[in-house]
Amino acid sequence: MDDVFNGNTFHEENELFYDDECHSERGSSDDEADNAAEDLSDDEEQQTQPPVALLNTRFLKQELEGENVAEIIREVLDFMSSKHINLPLFLDALSWGDPGCHSDAKIQYARTSLMVSDELPGILERWYHPPRGSRKGKGKRPAGAQQVLRDFARKCVVDCVDREIKTSAP
Repeated sequence: MDDVFNGNTFHEENELFYDDECHSERGSSDDEADNAAEDLSDDEEQQTQPPVALLNTRFLKQELEGENVAEIIREVLDFMSSKHINLPLFLDALSWGDPGCHSDAKIQYARTSLMVSDELPGILERWYHPPRGSRKGKGKRPAGAQQVLRDFARKCVVDCVDREIKTSAP
């Protein structure tokens, strides 16, 4: 299980997964898009071959089957705490919120893994509409990020409409 979290290379049916050493040697600039999303625009179809980051996440998810994920998460959170960072600060920095994180290859790879993951839509859905606590559907539902996501969705729609108006205007 330790191999899953230490950045080693995985081979499964001739598919290469994340290799920390190879990835950190690759140069990039702040203006470069993250690996898998580099050639995609809002209107383009996705690549026919899944990005390596997506395949790696799927592999890691399979490796987690039967593991105590809550314990692993607690260990990660404890480590983050020892580094004086919490989840909001981590996600902000990872998501282009810190200039040092823009072009770091390992951070780019982690960010790309999230952006192209099968899990991202479910994460956003649960942030918008969190499940009730462990009391079998009773009690108050956690607030989640419903208002923040509504405001964000509204901004996205306005941006899309503005872009369409600009491109369709004579």
